[in-house]
Amino acid sequence: MIKTNSLDLERLNSQVGTTDHKTMFYELVSAYRRDQPSNIPEALLEEIEDFTERNSLAIVGHTVKNHLPIHKCCDRCLKAHLIKTAKTLELDKNLLRKIEVAFNCETGHDEYYIDEGELKKI
Repeated sequence: MIKTNSLDLERLNSQVGTTDHKTMFYELVSAYRRDQPSNIPEALLEEIEDFTERNSLAIVGHTVKNHLPIHKCCDRCLKAHLIKTAKTLELDKNLLRKIEVAFNCETGHDEYYIDEGELKKI
């Protein structure tokens, strides 16, 4: 994991493709909060992993410890899905803002995103 005490989105976003989305989200939220991401609901963290795997565009590497594949999906679709999921789970609005900041990209594609080949409205 990347250790940081300040928000450095440019450097952390450069990690996309070299780390998995769940780790990237941990790091970005941690940097934003200057705190450990333990307050992020487990359901949301699991959804990051599930969405990334089922919408994988490529395997960009493997974990060192278990040699598990690191999947890469569209950041814009993942961001849209996380925002929609956070709203469905009625999570804190501060977490929604953190998602917005953590993913330095547009949300979805013209008010839609793709999940398992299905076009979904944000």
